[in-house]
Amino acid sequence: MNLIDEAGTLRGFSIRGRGLRADNQTSQRSFLSTKPFDEGLIRWKFDGGRKLDVGILLRSSDGLSANSDGIFLRFQKDAITLVKRSGEQDILLVDEPIRLASRKRLEVILLVQDGTLLVEVFDPRKRAFLRALKARNLPPIKSVGLIAGKDHDPKLTIRSLTHRPACLQRWPKSKPGRARYLSVGHDVASRAIELLGSKRFRKKEIISEKITVYRTDLEGLAKLRCSGLNIGEVAIETPWKYMDPTYLRSKGKKPITTRRGFRIDKSYKNSTMNRELLKAYAQRFPDVARYVEIGRSHQGKVIPGLVITSPNNKGRPKPSIFINGAHHGNEPMSVEFVYDTIQRLLEHQNVPRIKSWLKTFELWVFPIINPDGVDAFLEQTWRTGRKNGRDLDGDGHRQRLEGVDLNRNYPFQWGALGEKGSKSDKRSPWYRGEKPGTEPEVQAVMNLANQERFAAALTFHTGTVKLLVPYTIPGVDNPRPHVAWNVASKLIEGLEDHPQDKEWVVAKNLYPVDGTDQDWHYHTNGTLALLIEGARRNPRSAQERQAVLHNVRPITSRLLDRIRRGPTVHGRVVDAKGQPVEAEVRVAGVRLRANERWLTRCHDGHFTRVLGHGGPTHLLINIDGYPPIKKKVRPRRGLTWVEIQLDFEVDSKPCKMVVEPKR
Repeated sequence: MNLIDEAGTLRGFSIRGRGLRADNQTSQRSFLSTKPFDEGLIRWKFDGGRKLDVGILLRSSDGLSANSDGIFLRFQKDAITLVKRSGEQDILLVDEPIRLASRKRLEVILLVQDGTLLVEVFDPRKRAFLRALKARNLPPIKSVGLIAGKDHDPKLTIRSLTHRPACLQRWPKSKPGRARYLSVGHDVASRAIELLGSKRFRKKEIISEKITVYRTDLEGLAKLRCSGLNIGEVAIETPWKYMDPTYLRSKGKKPITTRRGFRIDKSYKNSTMNRELLKAYAQRFPDVARYVEIGRSHQGKVIPGLVITSPNNKGRPKPSIFINGAHHGNEPMSVEFVYDTIQRLLEHQNVPRIKSWLKTFELWVFPIINPDGVDAFLEQTWRTGRKNGRDLDGDGHRQRLEGVDLNRNYPFQWGALGEKGSKSDKRSPWYRGEKPGTEPEVQAVMNLANQERFAAALTFHTGTVKLLVPYTIPGVDNPRPHVAWNVASKLIEGLEDHPQDKEWVVAKNLYPVDGTDQDWHYHTNGTLALLIEGARRNPRSAQERQAVLHNVRPITSRLLDRIRRGPTVHGRVVDAKGQPVEAEVRVAGVRLRANERWLTRCHDGHFTRVLGHGGPTHLLINIDGYPPIKKKVRPRRGLTWVEIQLDFEVDSKPCKMVVEPKR
């Protein structure tokens, strides 16, 4: 049934066939249909454009006003909103950021049934599904209207606005539509399969002995409600687990043992799988691996990792290396890069090259920094985005758009670029938080880094293929010479092109950023902190994952080799009693231009400085309240040890330890 008719109330529109055309001379445009509507399926097609501002009103009151009570679904160039209107009050139900300015035409399907509204939005020209929305506890609906804002393109055209009942005596044949999910018991499921068939009502996951999740679509939901079945809550989002059968089969199972260690290539890993696999590695390789936890997420999940190193026979402190993944929840492939490193270090520890790494370094390896975000991506919706599990509105539930982007929350230059480098809009994927360093996951990383003063760090991400070097924030001056850039350039030299059709390059950033982890590491502790964008997308097949891992693997190996083979100096500063001293250690000839102050470790006085050349140089040691000290060093091939013992005592202070050193 066409809802557009001559009897409807028109303002700023004229009827063109089965649709409406906006009047260029009128800024306020509305159409109120006289045809009754209480529930059913509405199909609405209209032209979009850069000045998009149009909405459909499901009216719950009589009268001829476009401001009637009801539900108002509004489309603008950068958002879709769903508002409940009651008198003078507007209650925002949904505010969905989305770029619509480039969409020349949009198609919207609305199903109103049993006090529930389900919305699906499409781009018919590109055959693209854009968004799904829902609302419950609707007021009674009586009719339909259209409203266009004054800023909308004057050439606005409503192509069609049609309606059909929610329940039909004879349903037309059709292919299954966009997936919607129901969690039901066996009795409801049996009846639903009889009504819809196995193609339109398909089992996805067994939750418990009594509850199973099934996939259906809008037509299936309408049929089930029309039959009188109580189907309960409808889930409109598709989690990654329903697109990745290998993950769905693997989750909840114990780590699979192999002759050398564990099977890690079967699927992506949620926070529970990650924790159990790390514990299993620590139990199997107790001589070189130790399980540690550095904090908890907003939702109370632990942030676990491994400290991997061979026994220290010399008694000298070792340089610490930080390797981590999944700052962003929607990047599970970043976790696999870290596990690839873990597997090589532990399961191939007798290979001479790897044996030398374990002898030289303490490797602090954390596959998942953002457990809440990873779990939301895998288990709730693949559209959950980058952010963590913070409940921003305080209702006790983290919704899809809530949370903070951890890699915009670090204190160094936090928010320095305004809305260009991160966002103050809580809906944005790049929301930086209300203050720097607010997030418990960020605090856990910072506390560990301030304890260990990492010599180097590798943070894995996905989204493209690049090796990013600090400082990534525009306007911050890099040290001269820029050792980090020179090292990074060597790491990708001669690498094969990436399997996802990309060539490796070193870059400052992908776009303007601020508040990032690698810049904070570099500025605060002098850590040679590199960010590896290791894949354009999250591969679904194990074969593609292995090809990507094989391509990225040499970067980690080359970095460890570069620090171990030098030129690199490391050592410790102790006072006259042999007690460790927290002192600033600078390399003569290196100009620090962003007020950096790189200190030794509090608990053992250790430092590491990666040099740009192998000739003689001087270390400049500064201790608060004491005259500066200058020490000449002649770096040898490999790591050069420098013992700096002061001829005076320094008052010791307590050290904040996140993880106690192994004794």
